[in-house]
Amino acid sequence: MEEYLGISFTNRSLSLAKVKEGDQIPKLLSAYEILYPFPFEYNALLKNENLEILGEKLKQFVENNNLNGSFCNISLPMYLVQMKRAPLPLDLDNRILQKQIVWELENINSIPIEESKVIKLAHDFSFGSYYESVFVLIQKKAIETIKKFVEGTGLKLKKLVLDSDTLLKFLMSFNLLQPAKNQIVFQVDVFNIAIYQYLDGKFYSYELASVTEKEKEATFEQKVLKIVEEKMENFLQLVNSLPGYEYPVEAFITRLITENLSKKLKEANHPVEELILNHVLNEDLPAKNIESFAVIL
Repeated sequence: MEEYLGISFTNRSLSLAKVKEGDQIPKLLSAYEILYPFPFEYNALLKNENLEILGEKLKQFVENNNLNGSFCNISLPMYLVQMKRAPLPLDLDNRILQKQIVWELENINSIPIEESKVIKLAHDFSFGSYYESVFVLIQKKAIETIKKFVEGTGLKLKKLVLDSDTLLKFLMSFNLLQPAKNQIVFQVDVFNIAIYQYLDGKFYSYELASVTEKEKEATFEQKVLKIVEEKMENFLQLVNSLPGYEYPVEAFITRLITENLSKKLKEANHPVEELILNHVLNEDLPAKNIESFAVIL
């Protein structure tokens, strides 16, 4: 059976999962982390000088593990893209509708629209008579940069998937995301927390919260807990205000979960389930991050 490599990016490292094809889900063979050889900052992953150094480390890993020529899937952080929910009335003429879509996208994009790849998500949302779709914009330059990064390591890029869809795959594969329920997922990193909202089993929205802005809270765990509590309250208010989506809310947290944070989450006002890879797979592995494995699903 063929072996693949799943890759995801955190604020501090490249997360890798080596897997082999399985009957239902891929079998996780091993998991690794390659610490960034550069200070992390916004767009650090798209700077050629940074990727060249990181690429050398990944190339060495590929050679040491006999993965030359193997396929890999990459989970791309959502902070590298722009997202827009746009109202699209069903009864509009197609030409007018197209102009409205272009206008909506041009007004959120910081670069010319022709320099971006525009993806309309496969599902739409309706709230009574209100109807909207979700779009994401990815710089074409960013896609090409990632492709070149992979090619230089001896791997072959099979899929490039957004973190939102990677988490969606994971939740669905392990029966954690279902219709008639709403989910919120907190992806904790060193400097920020990505918040993913799912309504009725479908991806709805994404938000990024800075951990460093919570100056009043003394510890990392206190800062994270404060953000989790605030965003949970906001999500509950959203769910209660949307007609047709008044379903139970389930909360999950993943990635950087310290022992102290785990303890505090159990004492929180709203229950939050930890998504740690070795726990979900019920295997004795050092792996915690789920994205590098989930992107292979």
